[in-house]
Amino acid sequence: MTTSDATGDQPSLRERKRERTRRAIIEAMAEIELIHGGMIDPSLITYARIAEIAGVSERTVYRFFPTKADLDRAYAEELPVGLGLQRHVTDLETYAQAIEEVGQRWTERLGPLRVSEHEIGIDEYPESYAKRRARDEQLVEMLLEERPQLRSLPEGQRRAIAAVINHTLSMRSVAIIAQRWNLTIEEATRIQAWAARAIFAQLARDIPEPWEDQ
Repeated sequence: MTTSDATGDQPSLRERKRERTRRAIIEAMAEIELIHGGMIDPSLITYARIAEIAGVSERTVYRFFPTKADLDRAYAEELPVGLGLQRHVTDLETYAQAIEEVGQRWTERLGPLRVSEHEIGIDEYPESYAKRRARDEQLVEMLLEERPQLRSLPEGQRRAIAAVINHTLSMRSVAIIAQRWNLTIEEATRIQAWAARAIFAQLARDIPEPWEDQ
């Protein structure tokens, strides 16, 4: 996102400040999503609330993101940055590690957060289904690379496996299990990461039979 200064070496002070501000806004979006379990009522996403969490003015948020569509698009593209992940997910092991990193990062930021202390919204962004489908397709590619035996399954069933795994590792799933069993977010993310690893290990040993209805 940053560009170099006139010397071509390091970003300027102004550019570094701008990047920190942009990151703070994206992180504010991630905080709202985490607290509300990944199912956000759009009415909760106000520029005033984002500005308050990010520690900037509403005018600053508008300057970076003139419309909600701009903000939503940037958040979707920069979700790893917003969640504080230090790596790109490139294989199944880092996929499971990523959810643990999210738990550790947000425990450091918000303390031992329990979702039962907050309301979980029930509405979704209008574009959420397209984004979820894209995430499923990305995971299908990863699964086929590391579990090539899955090619024996029809496309729809490979997508179903990916959708279940992505749901397991979603913020909403973490929030629900944390609320249901009175766990902290960090405890819930560790459990979810274990569940994902269990699924990956099982898929390495045994591929389920395709169901008959296509």
